[in-house]
Amino acid sequence: MHEHSLNGVLHVFAVLAARAGKSRPEASRLVEAYLTQSLGLRDFSLSLDLFGDLLDLYAEDPGADAAERGLDGLCSRLDALLSPADKQAFLLHALQFRSTLGGSDRLADALMDRVAAALRVPEAEWNAWLHWVAGTADSPDAPRCRRFHREGWRASAWILHSPWTDRLLLRAPEGALTLDDNPVEPGWFYLLEPGAILRDAGGQPAYLCDIERLFTPPATLPAPIRFEAQDIHFRFPGGIGGIHAFSCCETGGRLIGVMGGSGAGKSTLISLLNGSRPPDSGRVLVNGIDLYAQPGPLEGVIGHVPQDDLLLEDLTVRENLDYNARLCLAGLSPSRRAERVDAMLRELHQQDVAHLPVGNPLAKTISGGQRKRLNIALELIREPSVLFVDEPTSGLSSADSDIVMGLLKAQAARGCLVIVIIHQPSSALFRMFDALWILDQGGYPVYMGHPLEAIRHLRDTAHLAGADRSVCPECGNVMPEQILAVIETKDIDPDGRFSRQRKYPPEFWHAAWRRSSPPPSAAALDPPPAPPPQTL
Repeated sequence: MHEHSLNGVLHVFAVLAARAGKSRPEASRLVEAYLTQSLGLRDFSLSLDLFGDLLDLYAEDPGADAAERGLDGLCSRLDALLSPADKQAFLLHALQFRSTLGGSDRLADALMDRVAAALRVPEAEWNAWLHWVAGTADSPDAPRCRRFHREGWRASAWILHSPWTDRLLLRAPEGALTLDDNPVEPGWFYLLEPGAILRDAGGQPAYLCDIERLFTPPATLPAPIRFEAQDIHFRFPGGIGGIHAFSCCETGGRLIGVMGGSGAGKSTLISLLNGSRPPDSGRVLVNGIDLYAQPGPLEGVIGHVPQDDLLLEDLTVRENLDYNARLCLAGLSPSRRAERVDAMLRELHQQDVAHLPVGNPLAKTISGGQRKRLNIALELIREPSVLFVDEPTSGLSSADSDIVMGLLKAQAARGCLVIVIIHQPSSALFRMFDALWILDQGGYPVYMGHPLEAIRHLRDTAHLAGADRSVCPECGNVMPEQILAVIETKDIDPDGRFSRQRKYPPEFWHAAWRRSSPPPSAAALDPPPAPPPQTL
């Protein structure tokens, strides 16, 4: 937030605090929470001093005239400077000011309505915020608020869904609750970041995907897709490497990350799951249909994006996509095919470079990120139900990586099951995944579950300190590199130096994972009502 914007926000806070008759220490505490939680400031002494001076000024005349003096001009300037997310954080903290008044104060309510209108908050959004902060989220008039609770939980939470900012927010009116291992203050609100984990006093987790289902109408859910691997084993000729006892059961609408060191078998696993290489034993099922025994019904259902692109360097971006569409969508009319190509170019934000030849890695015409997006588009244009992607962020900048992973996350949101091989993602990208598979040397699966639970499991298995935390308590960031660092911890020789020998072999991690979480059983799931959709 710009410094001028922050000063304007502090002015409005001071007006509201003076109207509420708040003492300077109490009001400063609320402002401090806003500065630290919403803006992430650490050194906020100057801002608090400014707020205190403004509060003293407005407190001298707390009547209606003082409260309204200059408010319209301030809000007009803030409207031009603040993003919707900034406006939301500011107004929700302002509503907490208002809630401390207690009872009914029409002037204070009118003042808040006036600020919200000046900041152009949609009326439906504003009404939902009022219900949420007031604790009346269960009202029929508050469809964007839901109470989240599950059997056996020792806490409850009120969740606000904000379409205006595309965010989910949390309030816990009572009960011990932690968000990403940090305590939740009763009555305060918190932003639910991607991959967030809630825990009650007993440590029972609730994941963000569980909370998102509160706001997903059944009619909008995609056709069911269930992808299963049942006890897959594979060995290369000579008995070297391969995949050991891999089982999984995933559904559509999820983004899965696959991590592991070099040579751990990530690409081998993907080739077994996408139909390229039959396993020595075990089965791969899509909605109950065996991928290798009955490949016909599953033709076109599974897509694969290799790490190396398959682009024709002499053709333009549009021509590459159109050529691929002619091969994959031969049954469509030319006009329908052209519509599909144009829609894909818009979705990938490639309209500006659609006329440029793609070139080659040594004579580039388009950027690496644009090449990667086009390579993914070659598969997405035929709309597969299950998509495998091999290291989509390799060699890309952080900005391009965010764009590519955002594209894959959007495909998952539409019901596609997306499985991605990833190598040391950033904290933000790591949080995007709904589940994480970790392989160790020799193709041993050593973890399958929620990404933020991985480091907890590994630390606990190795009896390392800090096993109760998975994120930084200060900034909320995750360090995915810790995962491989713990798995590949070196042993210490008699001289107290790290040796080349690993302290824990792959078999140790694999056995520990099997003990803590046995392989999923497909029999425990209800059979799907119909085969998966075919897109060719």
